[in-house]
Amino acid sequence: MTFSYGLLAKTLLDRTAQIKTDESPLPVRYLFAARSDNALTGERDHDFPPAPTEVFGAGFWVMAPDHKMFAYFLSVMDHYRRFDPHTMEQGLLNYAYRRAGPMPWAEPHYRWSATWPNSKDLEGKVVALHEKLWSTGPEDLRNLWWSYESRMDMYHSEHTPMQ
Repeated sequence: MTFSYGLLAKTLLDRTAQIKTDESPLPVRYLFAARSDNALTGERDHDFPPAPTEVFGAGFWVMAPDHKMFAYFLSVMDHYRRFDPHTMEQGLLNYAYRRAGPMPWAEPHYRWSATWPNSKDLEGKVVALHEKLWSTGPEDLRNLWWSYESRMDMYHSEHTPMQ
């Protein structure tokens, strides 16, 4: 897959205070988009549409692959506590693409994904509800998940050749 050069954002190299000299050089252009984390706007009680936040959840994101970005990630990981290690990749990505940094993340429309989903997200036609609905979450969303899981099982049992 190739990406159009026009879709890539320019790295804001004039934000010199945010560029660390002990990290690998940044790419000239990049692509990273993710949804705001509803954990910061009331968890399941978040408004719809949800308010934007300073950090994103790492359950739903898109980026352009880039060798320079990979080297940058590795160099950031060489510095303990440069980012929150308790949230693993989410901490690393939020550091690399921080809003005030040289590569601020873009935010797709709120209908693409919701963390801490609630019934308002479903009614608002959010297409990806980021939750482990087989074990937690609002009852109506959990019931919907189980009904789809059951339909999926039935489909596969009817379309899988006998061994």
